[in-house]
Amino acid sequence: MSEFYRIPFDDVGEGADLVAALSRQLATSRVDLHDGEPIEVGIVARGSGVDVYASAGAVTAISRAFAKPPAATKVDILPQNVVWILHDGEKQFLGRGDVLSKIIPEPGEPLRTQRVGIGVVKFWRDDKGYGVIETPETRPWGIWCSFGSIARSGGIATPPTGEQFPVTFDENGRALSPSGDPVDSGYVTGAVFRSLSVGERVEVRYHRANQASYRYVALWVQRVAQ
Repeated sequence: MSEFYRIPFDDVGEGADLVAALSRQLATSRVDLHDGEPIEVGIVARGSGVDVYASAGAVTAISRAFAKPPAATKVDILPQNVVWILHDGEKQFLGRGDVLSKIIPEPGEPLRTQRVGIGVVKFWRDDKGYGVIETPETRPWGIWCSFGSIARSGGIATPPTGEQFPVTFDENGRALSPSGDPVDSGYVTGAVFRSLSVGERVEVRYHRANQASYRYVALWVQRVAQ
């Protein structure tokens, strides 16, 4: 039997992130992650945290994949309630939600239930145009956010008559004139590229959904003054 190690996390989401990230690394063509030992990874929820149980081969893979050895302690006996996620030779491409759904209950709200909260941008990829926001109400389930949900800043409207004036935008993305009236004709330029930065505080309107490994999707996002 392989040797196993316990990797503790105080935050269940962080433990799920590690398992999911390792699955994606193992699903690539990288051959340097294996040292000949079988790779097996399981997880056990405990309160707001988790314990990840990894075989010796999995600990090696984690160290090589992320260039940092995990804080692992060898265990002699595995708990009976380990939920095994990764098995040697299998290729899976998991997200945080895929792992969480195996160890904790799904969010209880009906699909499309809308809420508003203040959250923090956990990660953002400009090359893909999306990222994840986390709020106290939705943790450990992240809120998937597309660049199209980010509130637009000001722009310039040019109506058919030719004059130009500055505009702002409402939560639905409609351009508003300085008097607050909708701009229904002509075109609006400026403020095209929309992005977020990791660590930013934002106000987010979101709804319950099942989108890939995510259970919440942002409908509208606006930066909060720091």
